[in-house]
Amino acid sequence: MVLGLLLGAGQYGFMFVAMSQDMPAGMAAVLVHTQAIFTVLIAIVFLNELPTIRTYLTLAMASAGLACLLLGRAQGGALLGFAFMIIAALCGASLPMTTHHKSGRADQVRLALLVY
Repeated sequence: MVLGLLLGAGQYGFMFVAMSQDMPAGMAAVLVHTQAIFTVLIAIVFLNELPTIRTYLTLAMASAGLACLLLGRAQGGALLGFAFMIIAALCGASLPMTTHHKSGRADQVRLALLVY
């Protein structure tokens, strides 16, 4: 049920709301994949993952790219759509965390099939 809420209502729901707020589909496709940034951050904060220097550098570069997109949207307006896309990405990033405590590989495979 949590997976359905995060994926259906969370990720896709906020994505469609963002697109109704004049978010172009191409920009939405790029922003929804920022979930990788948030997945790493959630793993560091809530799962006590130990990041490496490479992880920090990657997060810094990805965050700089996200900041460039934000500045571009700020000049063109439609910040509300940008915010909804970031919320959608956060919901997508939360999906793997819901199955982290399950021990079986079958659960990870089912999640992978559900997400993609």
